[in-house]
Order: sequence, then C-alpha cells, then structure tokens
Amino acid sequence: MTVSTEKVIEALRASMMEAERLRKQNQRLTSALSEPLAIVGMGCRYPGGVQSPEELWRLVADERDAVSPLPGDRGWEAGAPAPQDPGEPGGNEGPVGGFIDSAAEFDAGFFGIGAREATVMDPQQRLLLETSWEAFERAGISPAAVRGSAVGIYIGAMATEYGWGAGSGGRIDAAAVAGRATSVISGRLAYTLGLEGPTVTVDTACSSSLVALHLAGQALRLGECSLALVGGVSVISHPDLLSGASQQLILAANGRSKPFAANADGVGLGEGVGVLLLERLSDARRHGHRVLAVMRGSAVNQDGASNGMTAPNGPSQQRLIARALASARLTPADVDAVEAHGNGTPLGDPIEAQALIAAYGRDRPAEQPLWIGSIKSNIGYPRAASGVTGVIKMVLALRHGMLPRTLHLDEPSPHVDWSAGAVALLTEAQPWPDTGRPRRAGVSSFGISGTNAHVILEQAPPDEPESEPAADGALAPPVVVPCPVSARTQQALARQAARLHDHLSAAPAPAVGGVAGVGHALATTRAHLDHRAVVLARDRDDLMVQVASLSRGEPVPGLVTGAVQRDVRLAMNFQGADSRWRGQGKGLYESFPVFARALDEVGAALDRPLAAETFADHEPDAAGPPDTASAEAGVFALEVALWRLLSSWGIEPDVMAGDGVGYVAAAFAAGALPLADACALVAAGGHDPYTEEFRRLVEKSWVSAPKVTLVPDLAAQDVTAILELGPAGRNREPGPVLVPVLRPGEAEPLAALTALAEVFVRGIPVEWAALFDGAPTPAAELPTYAFQRQRYWRASDSAESASAEPAGADATGSPAAPPGRSAFWAAVEHGDAETLAHTLALGSEAERSALRTLLPALSSWHQRDPS
Repeated sequence: MTVSTEKVIEALRASMMEAERLRKQNQRLTSALSEPLAIVGMGCRYPGGVQSPEELWRLVADERDAVSPLPGDRGWEAGAPAPQDPGEPGGNEGPVGGFIDSAAEFDAGFFGIGAREATVMDPQQRLLLETSWEAFERAGISPAAVRGSAVGIYIGAMATEYGWGAGSGGRIDAAAVAGRATSVISGRLAYTLGLEGPTVTVDTACSSSLVALHLAGQALRLGECSLALVGGVSVISHPDLLSGASQQLILAANGRSKPFAANADGVGLGEGVGVLLLERLSDARRHGHRVLAVMRGSAVNQDGASNGMTAPNGPSQQRLIARALASARLTPADVDAVEAHGNGTPLGDPIEAQALIAAYGRDRPAEQPLWIGSIKSNIGYPRAASGVTGVIKMVLALRHGMLPRTLHLDEPSPHVDWSAGAVALLTEAQPWPDTGRPRRAGVSSFGISGTNAHVILEQAPPDEPESEPAADGALAPPVVVPCPVSARTQQALARQAARLHDHLSAAPAPAVGGVAGVGHALATTRAHLDHRAVVLARDRDDLMVQVASLSRGEPVPGLVTGAVQRDVRLAMNFQGADSRWRGQGKGLYESFPVFARALDEVGAALDRPLAAETFADHEPDAAGPPDTASAEAGVFALEVALWRLLSSWGIEPDVMAGDGVGYVAAAFAAGALPLADACALVAAGGHDPYTEEFRRLVEKSWVSAPKVTLVPDLAAQDVTAILELGPAGRNREPGPVLVPVLRPGEAEPLAALTALAEVFVRGIPVEWAALFDGAPTPAAELPTYAFQRQRYWRASDSAESASAEPAGADATGSPAAPPGRSAFWAAVEHGDAETLAHTLALGSEAERSALRTLLPALSSWHQRDPS
C-alpha cells in the first residue's frame, strides 16, 4: 500500500502539533504543582483572651504568659486534678494550663443549631464554626458567596473528651454521637457553610493541623478545590486529661513549656483553634484578595521504626526539612527562622534542635544564624492545633518584621551542641534580618503518632493594583455611599453597629478609599443576613453619626432599617406623563453613566435632544400650554433610564405595571417591545390618561411575550413592595410598601440609593459589587461578626447524677422539648421576629409590627425562666 507524500506530511504535522500540545500541558501541570499558595485569611481563639490574629500578635509581642488556673465555666471544680507533691519529680504547682476564654460559649442560633444539639456538640466543632466564619470575613470573602462551591476543608483534630461521664440513660443519642465524632469536625463545617470540596479531618496527633495544611496545598495545586479552609483545634474538655498527664509525669512542674531551655521539664498543656484560608497565588491576585503570606513548600514524613513508638527521630526530621526545601526550590540559607515544635520536653527538644542545626545551621554565614523560637512558651501546648498556631504566629511575624521572644528560656539546653551550626535561640525579640530578599520562615510539627510535617512560609509579594474602568452603574464622587450592615437578630445588629463604630473610632481614617472603601467592604465582603440596615453616608462624620444611632436603635436621617420578609415579591410601576418631568433626572445623569447613556439612547431613537429639553431651565409662568408630546417623551426616557440604572444594580422585579406612556416603558423593560417600536408608540402621542383602547394598542405591538408579569395596574397583584419609577413619588392606599425612586426636594442620587436600600432591607437581592465597581479594592479591615454567645456545656458528673435525669431529658437535665417547640423558643431567645412570624403564619404588617413590639419583653422573660 502506497501512502502519498501529502498524507505523510499531514501526519507529521499533526504529530508535531500534538507533541507541542502535550509539552505545553506538561509545562502547565508542572507549574501548577510548584505554584506558591497564598494565605488570604485567618481566624483564631487562644489563651489569654485572644479572639483574633491581631490579639495573638499583641500577646507574643508583649511577651505575655497566658497560662492560667482552671476555667470556671466548665464545671470542673469537683473533678479538678489535685496538685502533686512539689518535691516529687514532675510534681506541679497546681492545676494550670493555657485555656481559651469562654470556650463553653457559642452562638447556636446564628448557625441554626438548637440549644440541645449545641449542648451535646463538642466545643471544638463550635469554635471552628465561628473562627471559620471569621477567616472568610477577614479574607474579604462573604461566606454566602462560596456556598455550593468547591471549597476544601482540611482540619487537624484529635478525639474529644467532651461528655466523658455524662449518662445517656441507655439510649443512643444521634445528636451526641455526631457531636463527638472526630470525622464530623470537618463535616459540620461543610454542612453548615454549604461547602462542597474535599472535606477531611486529619488526626496524626500533635502534627495534625500542619499535615492538614500540606494536604490542602496538594489539593489546591491539583485543582481539586478552588479555596481551602485549613486549621486545627484542641480543647481540653475534661479535667481527667490534666490528671492523667500529671500522673504520667508529662506536665512541667509549673505548668509552663520551656522550649530548648536548660530547665525544661515537661509540657504545659494548652488549647487553641486556628483557621487559615488558602488559595493559589495566581487566583488570589486575580480576585483581588489581600495576600498575608505565601506558602512556598511543605513536606510530610514518618519516623518509621525508630527507637520507640512515641520517641522523636532526628534523622527523619532532617529528611523532612530537606524535602520541604526541595518542594519550595530553596536552600537552607534562604530561610531566616523556624517556629519549632519545641514543647519543653527534655528528650524531644534536644533531638529537634540537633536536626535543625544539621538541616539549616550548616553552610550558612555565622552572622546570619537561623533564629529558633516557639509560641508554646506563651500559651502552652495546643496539641492538634500546634502547627497552625505556629503558622499564624509566623505569618504575623513576617508582616511585622519582628521575631518575638521565647519565654522561660534563661539558659539553652546543655544537651545540644549549639556550636555545631549557625543557629540562635530567641531569648530576646529580634528585628527580622534584612537580607535583600523576601523574609522566609519554616514551621515544624511532630506527632506522637510518628508523623512529621514542615512548611516554608514567605513574605507576601508586593500588591499589584489593577486599574479598570468603572462600571456604568458605579458610584462617582461625591455621591452618597451606601454602607449595608446586617445580623442574624435585631440585638446582634445593634451590637454589630457598635463594633463597627468602635473599629472606625480607633482608626485615624476609614479603610482604604475613605467612606467608599468602608461601604465597598461592607457591601461585598460580608454576608447579608436577615436583620438589615443601610447607612447612607456622605462623609466620615455622617457615617459615624448614623452607625452610632444604629447601635442605639435610634432613627436618624440617612439610616434605613428593616428585616427580610419571606416570599418577598417586588413590583415596578412606571408612571404616566407628569407636568413635573422637566429637570428630573439631572442629578442621576451627572452621577451614573448607565443612566445618562440610556436617556441619550432614547433621545436618539425619538430624534429629540431630550437631555437639553429635560434639563433646561424653564420658568413656570412662561411655560404656556402643556406640551403633552414633550412630557410623554421626557417621562418615557426618564423611566427607561431609571429602569436601566436599577437593573445595573441587580434589581429584578416580579411584576411590572404602567400608566399611559408608562405602560409603553414597562412593555419595553419587560422585553415585549424593542426600543424602536416603543419610541414609535411614544411619538404617536396622546397616551394620557391610560385607556383600555391604548392598552390593546400597546399589546398588539408586542413582538414577544414579556419576561416578567406585565399588567396595566397592580391592584390585583400580591406584592411586598412597589418601586415607583417616574418624576415623583405618589401616595397610595395602605398595602404594599411604596418606594419612590425620585422624591421631591431630595437629591436624586440620595433618593435612588434610599430606594435601593429600602428594597434591600426587605430581602430584595442587590448587586452591590456593580455599584462599587471601580472603587478601591476592599482591604477587609472591618470587625468580624458580633456573635451573640450563650453557655452550652454538657454535664460530665457521676453515673448516679446522670441516671437521675428524667426520661426524655436533654444534656442539661431539663426535659427535652419537641423539635418544633424548641425551634420556637430558640427564635424567641434570639429575638428572631421573622422566623416567629413565619412559624405563626402572621401575614399582615400590623401583626408583624405587634410581634416586633412584644418580642424583646418575651425574649427577656424566657431567658429568665427557660422552663
């Protein structure tokens, strides 16, 4: 068989093209597997009252010791570990540790969790829910915006002691089983936040959270998830854990870890929860997310058959660090400091120090030693959260350019040859060395399981601001700025406003971009919850006054408040011709390009200079007879431009109606008429007032069915609110809320944004991003959500106490309420008027108003007497 030369050439060309395609694909995959990962958000709770990363930095920078006596809110007094004889080896001074303040408290209502379920739920799950929400907010990402997306969850955690000794009366309690299951720690986050990426709880003991970070990095690079929520949690839920550690002579004599110190004598147990939000660096830059630090590389390995199941393995640690450096494509001299595992044990710390000297300390200049420290000297040993705690500390250190001091380190351990390499312990705080390259740090974490992890962090690259043209519907100075604030309950809304006021008062000026930057961040980086307010601020003073009024529950001009209504339906009503049309729209024409372009487009279609006609000065007594044709053309153009403006902000009505020429505008807006045909009807004139004959004429001209319900009037329509489009608002009989877009005597941009705020607070979706497009990228420097916490702690008393609970009792010993009744009283407790109105089927606004008036007193009574 003979093959033609042309076919051979064609086959060779196809083969070469395929080879080139495969080469490029391989290059992309190789680049993806080595792409740095950006840490874009963090959330945490730590001992010493630490509620945020900023507070953690203040703790370490101020060199505070956060170890404290047993917490008083966990019912531990009866079962607290007794102090050993201080004269015995390992004897301690008394029951102390690094405890999270208020670990027993939780905002169950915020997450839709009933009181009974919250009580039997491991506090580790509860703390992760709140800190994960905060991590998203600090990243400038609304948790609602990622619901249903491929966000991965990788959480390091160990089995909980929560509920040890609590009786079940021989019953299998499904809520308690899920509440204590380690696997559910990550699953609870996915379920509650609606995240659909890979979800894993990692338990390799004390290295769990750093192993989780390594796995999350791999998933991101392989494209298994777009974002990754990564963290670790450890809460001491029963005093027997402390007693056992004390009896095993694991605890330090004074309950404090002394990393790498000559007097190291054991660990000081601690607690913590830390969460990171991670994404590919290229994605973070594309999305405009602030990069806190970069993860250059990571590695995980195992001690294998070492000299003991729980004994550290120095050579394994050296190999681990070498692999992490290789994955980061760095040399040992490229790393300035290491946040060590160092937990204060006289065996483990010397082994780690020698491994660090071998891996990092050799072949580097003596004047550039590797600095070694450990946060466990401040807060104790937070077990599964140890790794992520070290990461958060070093991210903050990279940003502040300072290496904090390690406490309780008077003399270095004599069991280490510190002269074998260029390393130095952080016995004093040090400014970060200036090497002419990005700052870098390693973080180590080793588990009693034998699994080890090491990650390498790098200073965030400089920001790359991108200037893009603003969208047509975007704000233009000096237009008033809408600043939406929301919360799950009315009480939380007031508290959120107070937090915002405190935050802004503490700053010399609002976040990036002034008031526009604050409004942008509030509108686009926070979830919009059921109880809402919109502050319409012209400047900083305006913003501060209105936010303060909102925190006190006081009405003030420029402040719009409301609550989301169930099954909300919005109507747009396009008015007929009106003698007040002249001059209307000028403020919007000058402020919003989308409005100006729409009005000019209608003018061109009508072959009339509408802007000049509309905005020209006219003396009322010189106007002569009404110019119906001009009025109809002007009103039609005004209403089309108003509709285009509202549409650019994402407002989509369920029903449209119109009167006279307004019906033509409504038909065009509903998609039934093209602009040319609508303008032809307007040019024909004589359309006021509305007549049945005119309606038939308009409908006969339709070229397609309306995209929304289109009616001549709204009398028979079941709608919640009516946006009135036309020269001025009109009064109506009681019924749906009437929201005029233009208001007599009020600046037009303010009137239009007030209308937007009024429908938003009732539950109508708004595309805030379009309104703020072109404003500065939000810095996300806003206070996080003001959780309204209550105490939930499961009794862990003796079996006798447990068996004394009545049948059907919940974990607190109170009779368990039926699910519906429990949900009802939970809504009362949290002041959730909308849920109660829905439950009670209250339809009229009068009934709902009466409920809102009664609810504070009812809630207060229920909290005093929950039985």
